[in-house]
Amino acid sequence: MPLPETTPPPLRTENVYCGADLEKRLVYVKYEGAIDASVTAQLYAWLIQEMNSWFDQDDFRATIFDFRDVKSFRFGNKASTREGVEAVRNQTDLSNYPIALVVNNVVQEVEVRMTLIGADSQRKGMFYTSEAALQFINEWNRQHERVFDVAEELMLAWPTEINEVETL
Repeated sequence: MPLPETTPPPLRTENVYCGADLEKRLVYVKYEGAIDASVTAQLYAWLIQEMNSWFDQDDFRATIFDFRDVKSFRFGNKASTREGVEAVRNQTDLSNYPIALVVNNVVQEVEVRMTLIGADSQRKGMFYTSEAALQFINEWNRQHERVFDVAEELMLAWPTEINEVETL
């Protein structure tokens, strides 16, 4: 499957990073600190705006949402997340695309599970380690016969944050 020729500059704020690791074919979202409705709205606005220009689920193995550095989830975040998820679903069919949710503790797990895991839970997994998240992604893609031209050592490598636009 071909990769996009370019991806937009990653979203990078005080509380969220989102970018594509083209080499590993992963979209990576990392949250930090206190997450409120404005942080979540900013992420989903960026995703919706940028996805049309470069994202095709057939080009990427999965999206990883990393919540391990989140200190708190503030009021309004759940509603903002649900609105954002619905807007993305209306724009892109993700029914055959895995999502790995990585947390560090039970409080994060409960918050993320209540907010992000619903009817389409078979394609989403909750994990406490990077290794388990990557195993889920690789297994999901094998079971759904989604094949990628990615070196074996990269299949088990965590995505890297990108500082600049990568052009092929």
